[in-house]
Amino acid sequence: MTLCLACGSTLGDSLFTINAVPLVDSFCETRAQALNVPRYDLDLRQCLRCLTIQINSPPDTTQIYKNYLYESTSSPDLDDHFDEFVKSLEAFFEGRRPPLLEIGANDGLLLKKFFEAGFKDLAAIDPSPQTSKIAIPNAQIVNDFFCEESISSLGIKKFGAVIANNCFSHIPDMLTLLSRCKGLLTEQGIVVIEIQSVLDLLENLIFDYIYHEHYFYHSITSLENLMNQCGLEIFRVEHYPTKGGSYRVYIAVKGAYDLETSVRYWKYREQLAQIHQAETWNVMKNYLEKLKQRIVKILDSSQRPIFAYGACATGTVLMHYMQLERKIEYIVDDNPRRQRRFSPGCGHQVVSLDEAKSNEFCIVLAWRHHKLISKNLLRRNIDFMIPLPFENTFEA
Repeated sequence: MTLCLACGSTLGDSLFTINAVPLVDSFCETRAQALNVPRYDLDLRQCLRCLTIQINSPPDTTQIYKNYLYESTSSPDLDDHFDEFVKSLEAFFEGRRPPLLEIGANDGLLLKKFFEAGFKDLAAIDPSPQTSKIAIPNAQIVNDFFCEESISSLGIKKFGAVIANNCFSHIPDMLTLLSRCKGLLTEQGIVVIEIQSVLDLLENLIFDYIYHEHYFYHSITSLENLMNQCGLEIFRVEHYPTKGGSYRVYIAVKGAYDLETSVRYWKYREQLAQIHQAETWNVMKNYLEKLKQRIVKILDSSQRPIFAYGACATGTVLMHYMQLERKIEYIVDDNPRRQRRFSPGCGHQVVSLDEAKSNEFCIVLAWRHHKLISKNLLRRNIDFMIPLPFENTFEA
């Protein structure tokens, strides 16, 4: 019997499995290191009590964040999205600028935008090396995990807003996490988190966001069940296209704010799509299996060298699931920090697009950025395929 990492109850049967996936963002300095990256099964299950969907018996990924490669500034869609996030909170607080804490600040892209908008009492807690380089005047930056020790290093302090963007899936023991956030709030303080939506995961086939660091896959339904156990409640839900489809969830102490219609609406959408039913996951599995067969057939029939575009965590999952490791020769990525590294599990070298040739064929792993990538490839007369949503630009 496996226990739920969110609430401690019992997990049900497997919903979706990808076997022997290498630690997805472990792009290494040598090919030998990359070929020896540990592999683990990704077995998604649902808690029988709180309904939180999660990886069954995940490996300890805490050390990954000590050498984390991902940077917020490397995601083309986040700059505008974070501008909107700041404006949204400015509107909520009606011109006030309360003390604000960000959990998982990464390289400080969002925190800097709050500072530029007039929020001067700022703090951040994050274990990644990028956080130690944040240079915002008078901000308290704690380069550590979100735990009692890092919280106490901030001093005895309350915050009007605790924010977290796409890191509530990375931290096990959700009830403890939520209780810690609750203890940091002023009387009218709010927690605002962005999480990838299970509804979008299923409807838009965002299965490549399923990987080891993402312990949890949240819905409004499951989050509400967790909130009820620690005296919090969701009072507003907004939906955004980032990460393939995400919720922005506003949380406060129960009774602090009136519940908005958006909470009921998104729970209704989830119920309508039956996202917590095993049969829905079976439909996705069947479709993906057929899609994989089609993509493999197209690539097998190609007489041209094949490369992939996107040295990213999701790209590793997609490449592994679609069995592309032996079909491609190298990976292109626009981030110089990833270039000259080698991909986890298969050891493909990461290079810049300048090294690709027009007689080659590309499969786009970073398909969420397909508009930008397509322009780059078309300028070089390189044919390509976008696997999700399926789009093929050549006939073998």
